[in-house]
Amino acid sequence: MSSVPLSIPSSVGGAHGSSPPPSKQSPCTAARKFFKRLQYDTGLDRTQFTIGLLETREQPERKSGAEAWSLRIQSSLVELSFPDFVAKFETTGLDIPFHRIAFYKQNGLIVW
Repeated sequence: MSSVPLSIPSSVGGAHGSSPPPSKQSPCTAARKFFKRLQYDTGLDRTQFTIGLLETREQPERKSGAEAWSLRIQSSLVELSFPDFVAKFETTGLDIPFHRIAFYKQNGLIVW
């Protein structure tokens, strides 16, 4: 019986299929690209867009038992208009957390 070498289809991608296909983007990269398009494309009306942002907030400590405590951290979804979103990060000097963007809406409809 003769052995025939196996060929791995190119659609699998990477060595032995371990790498993602090159066309896949992380959600963070996609959110950044969409934001940049809104920021620089003059054909889009920025006032029609809102951005859903997951914000992390610390809640007051809980005490129980013999002075035990735990810090409560809660994530909540906040929807901001595009100008308000930009102003929020320009005034604080913080980088935009693209990994925390959940969606983009145009006139109330989710577009990303």
